[in-house]
Amino acid sequence: FRVTYPPGHAAITVRHALSVIDDFVEFIGNEKQLGEITHNHIDDWLTQYKNRRLRDKIGDDGRPVDASASQVTKSKNKRYVSTFFTWAFRTYDLAENPIAKTLAIAGAERHPENIIAIRRFDDLVALTDALKPWPYWRAWVAVASLAGPRWAEQCWLKTGDVYLDNGYVRITTRTGGRRPRR
Repeated sequence: FRVTYPPGHAAITVRHALSVIDDFVEFIGNEKQLGEITHNHIDDWLTQYKNRRLRDKIGDDGRPVDASASQVTKSKNKRYVSTFFTWAFRTYDLAENPIAKTLAIAGAERHPENIIAIRRFDDLVALTDALKPWPYWRAWVAVASLAGPRWAEQCWLKTGDVYLDNGYVRITTRTGGRRPRR
């Protein structure tokens, strides 16, 4: 798995994913074979997962720091273990993939996207008119629909990027952490 996982992933993501897998293996122990690991083992590990950086940290008051991980962290770690078991399922022809039966992480459920298709200009006008009580969101939808920026590009927009007198919006990317100059 260590050899096949890195391609296409950032080095920091690979290091974190492999450390999560190592933590899972440490929790399970070396006596179990891959085929013996069940969804219950994964659920127990996620329930008891602690932030590795805070496990042995002592607070200013002399008591151990609460090291329980957030639901988002547990969800991300579940995805890393899922990637591992998907690889193991394919590579070693396991009877079943235990990740398929694990419980959802409470508080970190994914909600399906509700995409509204706008096919006519009248539909766009109706949508922006419906957002009149919320001028921020009205402007957001108008820029997204008419200028077509990617989500992150629109999130980075500042008031200095909008030139109402000249009738344009400057949309920039964050390549390398620098903003392009005019």
